[in-house]
Amino acid sequence: SSYGITAIGGTIVIEPARVISKDTLSGSLISQLQTNGRGGSITGSINNYRKSGWYQQATVTYKRLGDYDAPDYVLSNTGSETAAFNLGLGYKTFEYGANLKYSYYESSLGILRASHIGNAADLVRSINSGTPTVINDFTYDIDVPRQKVAHHSLRLSAFKRFAGLGKLEADYSLQFNNRKEYDIRRGSNAGRASLDMDLTTHIAAVNMLFDSNKTTTINVGLDGMYQVNTPVLASGV
Repeated sequence: SSYGITAIGGTIVIEPARVISKDTLSGSLISQLQTNGRGGSITGSINNYRKSGWYQQATVTYKRLGDYDAPDYVLSNTGSETAAFNLGLGYKTFEYGANLKYSYYESSLGILRASHIGNAADLVRSINSGTPTVINDFTYDIDVPRQKVAHHSLRLSAFKRFAGLGKLEADYSLQFNNRKEYDIRRGSNAGRASLDMDLTTHIAAVNMLFDSNKTTTINVGLDGMYQVNTPVLASGV
């Protein structure tokens, strides 16, 4: 599916693959290529299910693009490189189950070199130029200015059904995100990130669904979040 400008600020809910309660091994391999950027992506996944209720899931993705092209010139330093994988281990029956999942995402993103300005005069010059002030040959290299993001996520969830009552669910997740922004810096700061931030988030939730009554369903829950945002002083900023 594709999402247009109306999706900005919206929410996309992604449902996990259904767990199959039989001895089954399945997998998939998906590749995608595109001409603008002269690259593409490849994703591989494998799922192992057992009749006993145990299951394992794994997915790996890699994407690489070079500079994008406008009709008459190269948009220099707009390449990107992304890698991601997730691993899941779980046990599920009708009455109870638990799941442990770890995922990792890393991306390097080039920022259009001509968009870098040092003062108001540079901004006026860029606006009036009509074309980017920096146009180089196509490359897969990602130079400054650029961004680099690394994201770790660990989630533990469990549920238990109670006869004549309903379903109790509990979830805990730990997320760690590091974001670096590299500007054009010179002297002793050359090559050093101009922004380096760590974001750590803990989320816990408990939910009880009372669904044994044929005419009335009650859903109650409690959740909380604790988050710490820390600047890395090695950036010098």
